[in-house]
Amino acid sequence: MIEILLALLLYPRLDTPKEYQSLHLSPLVTSYETIDPCSLKDITCDNREESQEGNFSAYNATIEQCGKADGITASGQMVKEGTTLACPPKYKFGTEIEIEGLGVYECQDRGGAIKGNKFDIYFDKVPDAKKFGRQKLNFKIIE
Repeated sequence: MIEILLALLLYPRLDTPKEYQSLHLSPLVTSYETIDPCSLKDITCDNREESQEGNFSAYNATIEQCGKADGITASGQMVKEGTTLACPPKYKFGTEIEIEGLGVYECQDRGGAIKGNKFDIYFDKVPDAKKFGRQKLNFKIIE
């Protein structure tokens, strides 16, 4: 009896599509569909290669903006203009993001208001940060 049950579970049915027969799927599986891993609850997808629109603002490593002025990011690295980006928690530290017209930045910092598709770009000088202001820009995840 056990042998019959195992055979039913391990061997494909005759009406199983040819490409699935080599997978030895259960004959109880009657439907084959592609599941988008991004739709699964515990999977974070970073939409690599797809351009997205984000809200970008500028910040400095000042006491007024960060509550401290040591220049150490949440990832433990020192801030660096042209590199440091404060990203939402869904992006891991070290993730490289290409920002349209600005180049590639690295997620190195976090911030209380940094959620969804909002990012903060680090600038050394306050006037440069004020000049940048807030901008909607397209970005892509590199790594």
